[in-house]
Amino acid sequence: MKERLVFCNPLILSLLSDYPHETILPFADGVVAAISDEAILYLLAKNQPVPILYFSRADYNQAMHLLSPDDVKEVVSRRLVSWSPNVLDHALSWLCQGEQQCLSLAALGHHQNQTEKAELLTEYVDSKLDLLFSLLAKKLYSHLERTTLLLLLLEGESELIEELSLAESNQQQEVALRQQFASELAADLQKGGYPEFGDGLLHIILTRGYYIAPHDADMSSHLKSLRAPYVLWQDGVVAQWPVESIDSLAKAGKTTELFYFNSQEFFEKQADLTMPQLFRDFAALVNRPRPTLEKSRADYLNELRLSQLLIRQMLFTKISSPGKGFASLIQRQLDKEKEVLTLNLAQYASWLPQPFVRHQDTLAQLKFYEEGTMADVELFLALCLFYERHVLREELVKVQSEKKLHQAKLSAC
Repeated sequence: MKERLVFCNPLILSLLSDYPHETILPFADGVVAAISDEAILYLLAKNQPVPILYFSRADYNQAMHLLSPDDVKEVVSRRLVSWSPNVLDHALSWLCQGEQQCLSLAALGHHQNQTEKAELLTEYVDSKLDLLFSLLAKKLYSHLERTTLLLLLLEGESELIEELSLAESNQQQEVALRQQFASELAADLQKGGYPEFGDGLLHIILTRGYYIAPHDADMSSHLKSLRAPYVLWQDGVVAQWPVESIDSLAKAGKTTELFYFNSQEFFEKQADLTMPQLFRDFAALVNRPRPTLEKSRADYLNELRLSQLLIRQMLFTKISSPGKGFASLIQRQLDKEKEVLTLNLAQYASWLPQPFVRHQDTLAQLKFYEEGTMADVELFLALCLFYERHVLREELVKVQSEKKLHQAKLSAC
């Protein structure tokens, strides 16, 4: 069974005498320990829920990497107060992360197997995308009307075209494909009474998370006026900044370094991490080798591609006459989007732990990841039952059912 990082007080430690556990860190009146799902279920049966700090040892190790003992204790304390009491609120995002890893491995396996296994893996990829649609898209987009979804797609195509144009690798073929997508979407909007969408491309201002130095009062005033979050670090500042305005910073005598392609990632880290963790991460982002930087760009592009695919899928469900006219066009776009996404996932091993070691037997790796995500679902189901989270439990039951089908597909490979 999988192991989780938890905080054990003396009572919980006494109850775990018959269960293997590893003490990682003495903390307060107890310890941070690694225990199995079996042990967590036993504690629930004893009406003694244990505060979960991290869903995996790898996540814990990454969180504490290079931190001083005092900084580690600060992270644990913050986690116990703000994260552990709401552990189930993080369940679906953790599952989505696992499902995206399975999707990436399946894409890699599909492109390695030019045999009958490729067809089975295609079905598996489709089922993974359907599950991600249920976990992500339905919550984000199901309340939106057709016109709003079209506009979101148009904005996404415009952003991807801008991003692809900035990439060092030759992306002209995909740029042309997305220009075609945008033109087709704009044509439907024009028919619906929105003539202003011309060739379909919108003006997009790309933003990144940059380190900008030196920092001065004018910079702080500007960021405060934008109400944009920022972090002072060394002699500069880490903040969101428009790509098109970077040259003007250089002319003003400032140096810049790209830290985050996805500026939203910076916002999330600022909310989730302590200052020592943030500063450690910033230091690791300085002077990254170009291949590492391009890998980060490729991963971000795959996030955008997945988002476009899920929005398209939602749009398809809103079309009243499947198989005809515009529905047929969106289906063709969906098929092509899936082809582009899986090709790039296979090429860059996006969302997988880095450095990722490619094995000849990708299917064995995929089955291991699938078993791990199923164990996550089963743990979350038990926690939902204990904490009476009935709505979430109903959703997880459906996920469990889907994943059993996924496992069956893999068994046939």
